Amino acid sequence: MKAQILYGKEDLRLKERPMPTVKDREVLIRVKACGVCKSDVDYYFEGRVADFIVEKPIVIGHEASGIVEGIGRSVKEVKIGDRVSVIPLIGCRNCDFCLNGTENLCRNRKFLGCPPDTQGCYQEYIAHPADLVVKINDSVTYEEAAMIEPSSIAYNGIKVIGGIEGNNRIGIVGAGTIGLLIGALLNSNKKNKIYFFDIDEKKLSFAVSNILNSKGYVIGKDDNNLPADLNMAFDVSGSSTGVNVAIKRMDFKGRISLIGWSTGERSTDLNTVVLKELMLRGSSNFTVKTFKEVAELVNNGKVNLKNLFKSGFKLEDTGKVIIDVKNKKFEKPKAVINI
Repeated sequence: MKAQILYGKEDLRLKERPMPTVKDREVLIRVKACGVCKSDVDYYFEGRVADFIVEKPIVIGHEASGIVEGIGRSVKEVKIGDRVSVIPLIGCRNCDFCLNGTENLCRNRKFLGCPPDTQGCYQEYIAHPADLVVKINDSVTYEEAAMIEPSSIAYNGIKVIGGIEGNNRIGIVGAGTIGLLIGALLNSNKKNKIYFFDIDEKKLSFAVSNILNSKGYVIGKDDNNLPADLNMAFDVSGSSTGVNVAIKRMDFKGRISLIGWSTGERSTDLNTVVLKELMLRGSSNFTVKTFKEVAELVNNGKVNLKNLFKSGFKLEDTGKVIIDVKNKKFEKPKAVINI
């Protein structure tokens, strides 16, 4: 089978690999679509993401969907021919975190396409645990199904501070992919009032046009006009400026979800956090339960993801697409490879 294998920085090669062997509790998936994540861009250009370093050849990519073409002897969850979205996070299944349904905190978790040696999805076939795939309806495209993974990161960030329901005044700091997905999920409840904050006017314009009918604010340009009575906020920027904008614009007892990663230490206005009795909560990836909940929302047509990605790329184009994503060549925030 064909696979895109990353050998090191900017060294991605289309190669032949052996077909994967399917174990008793695994399924063989013919990969149909795989999204390009920022982590894929970082692995390609930097050879690493945080402490995960590309030291030997690896297939990256983890935002995948496909069709089941083989099953192990003990598989009951799915059958050959089922269309599925792939849950790429694999917990150890034995620690307290895994047993309590918080696999995202498992100290021994693995993630598809993550060094040193967990192979990913920029290839024609993968073998994967049967309980870590979710069936998708015929009405959902493979490209939309590939978007369930980043949507789950967004949804986990929402759940840790209360969820979608309610009548909330919400600020989203950072109008990139995850910020847009947070907006799309929250906008499924029309009682929510949502504001986007970013330093990039083009991103704000896209967010307002494609996610909601509210207003976007340019940080640093019209800070004095920002709403000052938010009760929920999400920092996806990973910057000190971003999180402090959220803190400054929160009402008393407000809740802030921290999703964005920073390349260094952040300076945070903790005095205001204390004064307003704010709750700051980190959010890391997603749980299996969260992923399945997002899949249900997508299957039931509750979340519209169609406007957020560009697709139609072939497996052999993967390297060029990663470069184009890095250089912001696409109007839409997400690119999906068709395999």
